[in-house]
Amino acid sequence: MSNRIEDPPDGKAEIIARYGNPDADGDMVLDAKWYADNLIVGNLPWPMRLAWTGETVKRVQAHRLVMDSLMDALYEVGKTFGLYEAGSGIGMDEVRRRNWDMWGGCFNFRYMRQYPALSVHSWGAAVDICPDLGRQGHREDIATFPRAYVDAFRSRGWDWGGAWGEQWLADAMHFQAVTGY
Repeated sequence: MSNRIEDPPDGKAEIIARYGNPDADGDMVLDAKWYADNLIVGNLPWPMRLAWTGETVKRVQAHRLVMDSLMDALYEVGKTFGLYEAGSGIGMDEVRRRNWDMWGGCFNFRYMRQYPALSVHSWGAAVDICPDLGRQGHREDIATFPRAYVDAFRSRGWDWGGAWGEQWLADAMHFQAVTGY
């Protein structure tokens, strides 16, 4: 698969080696040069809704090294849902009724919610999808999270927060193009 994240970086040192350092001086201020050199905007293959407002989302910002894989995974999800051919899946009305089109975000320069370290979102190498259906810390959400997302992202080398062991909080909404962090 051409849009697979091959040998995803494992741990912070490998993440920085692959994706660069958005905070090289450690002052928790986004480095403007890193931002300009590494983040790009892509058009979603199908419209989603912003999880906290319901506003339509058509474009997203991600790291240049993960954008193709991200868009390819979302295209496959849309195909599975039947969004491109009438009668081939559940269709957009049902996707919306189930809230399977909710976008939780990609690039967001910030610390992790539970740990004093940069979130993988700070590199634009993580996405949150359907946050109300895959709440952080709720292991019970793993079984009911839409499998189309899990299958599409995992087949492209992305790590899924719903598969993390007990040492990390379950985070079914979260997919990242890294491991071990």
